[in-house]
Amino acid sequence: MSDEPNERDAPDGGAEAIEPIESIEYTNYFDDTAIHNFIQAHRINMDAPRPAKPREAQEPPEHWVDRDEMLARLEALLRAESPRPIALGGAQGAGKSSLAAKLAASLERRFEDGQLYIDLGLDDPLTAMRDVLMRLGQPKEYLGASLGGLRSQYRSTTKDRSLLVIVDGVPNPESGLLFKPASASGALMMLGREWPAGGDFDAYEVNELSPEHAVQYLLGTCPELSEQDATAYVAGRPWLPANLERLVGYVRTLGGAKPDPTGRESVELSPDQLLEATYLGLSEPAAWLYRLLGAVPGEQLEYDALRAIDAWDRQVVDELIAARLVTETDGRCRLTVEPPQSGALSIDLAPAVRLLVRYYAERAQLADRAVMGKSRLRRATMATGVEAPDFTAGEDAEATAGAIALRWLRDNRRELVGAVRMAAVCGWRREALALAEALWPLFSNLPYPELGAECYRAAVDAAEDAQTRARMLVFLGRVLIDLPDHAESDAKLSQAVALASEAGDEALRCSALEQRGWLHYRRRRLDEAERTYLSALDIARRLERERSQALLLKLLGFVYRDRRDAGRARRCFAEAVALFRSCEDHRNTAVVRAELALLDVGDPQPAPEAVMLADKAIGDIRALGLERFEAEALERLGLALGGDDGRARLEAALEILARLGSGDAERVRRMLA
Repeated sequence: MSDEPNERDAPDGGAEAIEPIESIEYTNYFDDTAIHNFIQAHRINMDAPRPAKPREAQEPPEHWVDRDEMLARLEALLRAESPRPIALGGAQGAGKSSLAAKLAASLERRFEDGQLYIDLGLDDPLTAMRDVLMRLGQPKEYLGASLGGLRSQYRSTTKDRSLLVIVDGVPNPESGLLFKPASASGALMMLGREWPAGGDFDAYEVNELSPEHAVQYLLGTCPELSEQDATAYVAGRPWLPANLERLVGYVRTLGGAKPDPTGRESVELSPDQLLEATYLGLSEPAAWLYRLLGAVPGEQLEYDALRAIDAWDRQVVDELIAARLVTETDGRCRLTVEPPQSGALSIDLAPAVRLLVRYYAERAQLADRAVMGKSRLRRATMATGVEAPDFTAGEDAEATAGAIALRWLRDNRRELVGAVRMAAVCGWRREALALAEALWPLFSNLPYPELGAECYRAAVDAAEDAQTRARMLVFLGRVLIDLPDHAESDAKLSQAVALASEAGDEALRCSALEQRGWLHYRRRRLDEAERTYLSALDIARRLERERSQALLLKLLGFVYRDRRDAGRARRCFAEAVALFRSCEDHRNTAVVRAELALLDVGDPQPAPEAVMLADKAIGDIRALGLERFEAEALERLGLALGGDDGRARLEAALEILARLGSGDAERVRRMLA
């Protein structure tokens, strides 16, 4: 995102001014030939760290009993030429995810384009669809605004791919079936509690393990037990695999202690009692770390965070893993079972939790700089007192530090936003604001507007001074535009303008005005957008903010272009090009030069070289990898030219849109029919 802010020295050594923040937009659409989205100068390419072939299925379980017949049956169905969706039902903890993971591993060669894993227990279908499209290579600025539009893009993106798609936590068939891949060679597995009869899928029930197989499982995971001991623990009753895992943790924590020979011990212990007994059997450091993991927001904690707060101990983590209370992947641990406690943050955990929040703030600030550059104004930065590792480029030359940092923000987004909320609730205002501000690269580059609104509402509540509150209101107003919640966005941005005026911060007022202008433009209120942009431009000129002026002139050019006022649009674009060149902003320079070339082609009496210059400008866009804008420019040029020349441009646009999986491809296809 071409955010804004340049940092400059103020008399007190702090940062003083903020440039207007270039508008963000998820959708691209034509309206009177207006293009409503442009790739922004600092957009991070998320493709580099993501392998071309996704491998998202969970690891198969280490021990496997009692599912061979069902596994063979489902595998045969999924190997079919055009498999029907498969729905696995059963109680929580019955082993549906393990069965799906086992199938994904055995069918890796069958689905040559990889596997996708989607958890609707964590994300609503709209957010999950946005997320999976980005993982399939669709940049954020190409994503549709509605679930229907996103579904069309998903079908286009998956139509030529042999993918196995696993959707967990499915609340109803309609939600799960949204993710059915379009390719006949692809397949869908849905995991949920119950499935109605007669649906467009084959449903199978995953049940408890029989006593015999529960004994086998216990012997496989606890080799120190004799068959007699394992039989006594199982006590002749069926077990859900999740509860059996609690039994394994209980046995391991006791160090293989013998069960009551009458079987009363295991019979009398419910799953919750097994967990409580396991917890009571932990060493004091392991019990403390287990409670800490349950107190911090999110589902996982990286080991670097534990090192930063001096809480890392390999032996303690291994004890929790052996007790089946946490799992370990890629340098982080994840709770498998929540601690048997709830309520307010206990006094012995509060200092460590605050340090963890500070670690998140420190690491997010490092990520912010890696993604957005060092010049962006950061009003809420703070010295955290903890050390977090910086982001460095990977071995792959394309895996830049910025892309790696953005990936970290994405993978930890729930933990980070949860930390903002926790800090706000606990009264740790500086931590809440520093972290919320540093999360802007996440929300400006990736499609999580709901999560962004949650983050910045908490940050607004935590802000005390007018300037900080205004800045957080600008962030909140921006993400609300993309939900879209235009009424609330207008209210928040208006409040930001008023607070910035009250504080005498003209640069911040300019930023808030620019966002209000974008809101008006999105609502097709072009007169209001013009007035608001002109007010912001006046401030940017007085502050001598070159890049701010360029961005606002470009946005004004869009307004005049959409009004078919070619003269004003041309003057704005021409001035913007000169400023973008001065700022060495090559992408925006190419975009605005293409706008000028297309205006020239549209003149009543275009110059003989106008088409050649337009083709050259589009070629410059192509060289920068701005494929979506290239397609839109080709479409506009094709419509302006007509005839065979126009058709050739429309066909080129269609080829790009089809490759991108854009829903606009069908519209261009109809033009060519």
